[in-house]
Amino acid sequence: MKRSLLALLALAVSTGAGVAQDKFPSQPIRIVNAFAAGGATDITLRTAAEELRDILGVNVIVENKPGANGIIAMEDVSRKRADGYTLLGGPSSMTSGLLSMKQKLSFKFEDKFTIISPVGEGPPSMILVRKELGIKDWKSLVAYSKANPGKIRYASPGALTGPHFDMVLVADRAKVDWLHLPQKGGGGILKALTNADANIALLNVAVGSPLIKSGEVFPVVTTFKSRIKAYPDVPTLDEVGIKNVGNTLWHAIWAPAGTPPETMKVLFEAIQKAMKGPKMRALFAKAEMWGPELPSVDASKAWYEGAMKNFIRTANEAGPLAAKEGKK
Repeated sequence: MKRSLLALLALAVSTGAGVAQDKFPSQPIRIVNAFAAGGATDITLRTAAEELRDILGVNVIVENKPGANGIIAMEDVSRKRADGYTLLGGPSSMTSGLLSMKQKLSFKFEDKFTIISPVGEGPPSMILVRKELGIKDWKSLVAYSKANPGKIRYASPGALTGPHFDMVLVADRAKVDWLHLPQKGGGGILKALTNADANIALLNVAVGSPLIKSGEVFPVVTTFKSRIKAYPDVPTLDEVGIKNVGNTLWHAIWAPAGTPPETMKVLFEAIQKAMKGPKMRALFAKAEMWGPELPSVDASKAWYEGAMKNFIRTANEAGPLAAKEGKK
């Protein structure tokens, strides 16, 4: 009887110690960014990671695994334990591109991943033109494109992504012939523009502003619904006669499916708090971004479903045009 009581006490003590030891998080968290360093998503995730370190009390590491429009990173994270310590980070173009690339992924994304929370919306994007063309406005870009069919080369974060489809629709509505140069995320677009491999690109304000300030490129139009505060003289697509084009860029963090609900809740609340932190607020103000305030993980899922519906509308129109598009 005495031995049995001692055994039960020992079991209770060991079990309690295990629970305390396993309280999430108790070790570093790795966020795998599906795109290259230097893009808007990379900047957003790394800034969020700094806030999350303070909130969660553990190191939060961002690791870049670009390639195949995020598929390399998805495959990697899908093989990890669903314990909250390895997460997937990416932009809207990553999941939207899957609608047209399912055959290249060995699983259905929704079966392997659950969204935790968006980590920012924006920045707004503009079509930028390299200085060598001597073009500083939309009307001149269209005129040059029509006079020189096939000589405009535009970079995108990847084939069949939201920005790619936006550019396909812009070219179609403007009745111009542009060549597509798919890259690996915003960082790849920046490199293509800097090296003059591409002479135009749809690039967000956060990544494109340094090139604008240096005089390497000129912004001619924005795909955002209104003019951008930092560039009030740049018109919207709607203002230049290009209607119903433009998807808002967003960034989010996913966990492998099967991650415990309590862990999801901890991560969700931490991300929501991070978006209100000083570093994130400074980024949002500088890049004209904003953080969606949501009450729960379920609300994140509803937010994500709504965002994907908007993309499906664009994909249904742009997909057939993209399939016919010439590429370099």
